[in-house]
Amino acid sequence: SELYEPDRVLLSLDASLDRLKTDRVDLYYAHTDYPELEMARIVEAFNGAVETGKALALGASNFSAERLQ
Repeated sequence: SELYEPDRVLLSLDASLDRLKTDRVDLYYAHTDYPELEMARIVEAFNGAVETGKALALGASNFSAERLQ
């Protein structure tokens, strides 16, 4: 899935920030896991949001504890 490509995640976040009329969010939350993707790829994508200052913290639901480890 291209959903968690780092550039796509940041573009999607930029669009959300524009709609919200802000430059960052306190929490960027992933609601869906894509088990076919390596977790490292998902982490890379969301890490970009923190590194650029667009998100202060990350959250996840519907990921197994094993995947999040």
